[in-house]
Amino acid sequence: MMTEPTKQKPLIVATNITHTTMKQIMYSLIVIVLLCIGCTTPKGSVSKKDVPKYVPFKEFKGDTAAYLLQSLENRKQYYIGRKFKVLLDDIELPVQFCFLSENYLKVKGKVVYGQGEFYFCKKEVYDHPDDKNENAYYIYVMFAPPYADYNVIGDMMRSHDGNWWNEESLKILKQLIVTDFQYCNRSIPLRIGK
Repeated sequence: MMTEPTKQKPLIVATNITHTTMKQIMYSLIVIVLLCIGCTTPKGSVSKKDVPKYVPFKEFKGDTAAYLLQSLENRKQYYIGRKFKVLLDDIELPVQFCFLSENYLKVKGKVVYGQGEFYFCKKEVYDHPDDKNENAYYIYVMFAPPYADYNVIGDMMRSHDGNWWNEESLKILKQLIVTDFQYCNRSIPLRIGK
């Protein structure tokens, strides 16, 4: 005996959504997406309008400490997260020499340079600040990985008579990302991160 297959009722799909309702849903989704995009800002994207105004060095009438404090230290949030080149481009004082410090954390098995002191005075003033009766101002900068490779910078120094501040190493240093910095005078203790 054969039984007839039962007829299934067709599925009922909700068709109560009107064209107007669909438009409202789409507009709401667009607004939500735009709000989410507008609320997020990329790391290190502080604009110049959000930080104190840069004041040119000539306005300080030779007061290097005031210049470094006002135009660099007080604007620190603008430079953090950006390439070192941005900070160097704003500094109106020529860097005379620098010392790079090794990071004792090895990166991929290599010792790297992750911070440095960049001096605005002659090396003689640094060596004997009391004799010259001058200040040895500098900025102490910390960088984010990837750092400058120890061997690469070392080879460059040897080819430039031990001078760390040369065009070859400057190309590498300009690409490093600043994580913190502080202006200092060699005779005043350094306190980074305050």
